[in-house]
Amino acid sequence: MLDNKGFDLWADGYDKTVGVSDEGNTYPFAGYKDVLGTIFKTIMEKENAVVLDIGFGTGTLTTKLYENGCTIYGQDFSARMIELASGKMPNAHLYQGDFTQGLVEPLQAQNYDFIVATYSLHHLTDEQKVCFLLMLHDHLNPGGQVLIGDVAFENRSQLEQCRKDVGDEWDDDEIYFVVDELKKNFPALAFTRISYCAGILFLSKQDHSLHRSMISIEEIPVERINEFWKIHIKYLVDDGIIADEEDIAYFTGKEYRGILEGHMIRSTDKQHMIYFCRDGERIGAASYCTYQSEDGKCFILDYWVFTQFRGYGTGHRCFEALEQYTKADGAKYYELNSMKEDSIRFWKSIGFVENGKDEYDMLLLVKR
Repeated sequence: MLDNKGFDLWADGYDKTVGVSDEGNTYPFAGYKDVLGTIFKTIMEKENAVVLDIGFGTGTLTTKLYENGCTIYGQDFSARMIELASGKMPNAHLYQGDFTQGLVEPLQAQNYDFIVATYSLHHLTDEQKVCFLLMLHDHLNPGGQVLIGDVAFENRSQLEQCRKDVGDEWDDDEIYFVVDELKKNFPALAFTRISYCAGILFLSKQDHSLHRSMISIEEIPVERINEFWKIHIKYLVDDGIIADEEDIAYFTGKEYRGILEGHMIRSTDKQHMIYFCRDGERIGAASYCTYQSEDGKCFILDYWVFTQFRGYGTGHRCFEALEQYTKADGAKYYELNSMKEDSIRFWKSIGFVENGKDEYDMLLLVKR
């Protein structure tokens, strides 16, 4: 995958590179102009639309929207891309930021009629895509749409056939959209196929809100550390939530128990152990403690979704349920620490930001 320096170096030749692939009907940009043209026509059906473009590049699409009366917001990884796009759209609101870490703060404060991502979100894993789409949905105005133009396939077999046909040209660093797999979480997701390797996904505000799974919380009374530890180990190890030998050694070891006990001793209020439940079935668990302080802090000790229920935005929705539940105790400020890269990416995808390191040299993350 290109880093931001790589994108900067590519920026000046980006439009030409894309054009050659599109005109030759070759992977990965076959159908590129038709993808952008269809998205443009869709947005133009609403007068003076407010549009957010994720990974806008040199502004090929957004410039046309800008010239036709749209208010443009955007986030891109590359400073050079922003420089080129700003020259075409001097009054657009363009920000630099890595969208794998979420939206930058100024963009989080807005809602949009359309949120567009063309040939950018394939840098997210399948689980990250779901979390990101859930977050984008929350920033749509009523009746708004997320429009994704990218390398995309209706099913996994089509993707594999394309991979076979393309051969050595296939980019293994990019993770492409498979529509029928996304529909497990977004049943009303619509898809228009443009070329053999590209299409447009349509996610509407009203469509998604009808299909959001309801997560409830069941609290377990835990008054003493030994009882807490027994439950903690049972559902981490005995039930196979973690199976990797290195992980088991860590979670059952003295070091991790010391960290856990240290947090609990410092807490002035009751510790909580909860299950996340969907349709009466336990799908995950968390442990946390609340502080009856002025800032209403909630420290999350542990948080996990059981292995068989991971993916499709489950972790995102469980945290939403946890937020609602802890607000009853006055929680307004959330804090946790982590040392695993996949966990850190997840927490950042739902709005947590880095806040230094704790005494155990673990990264501290907070959300207000």
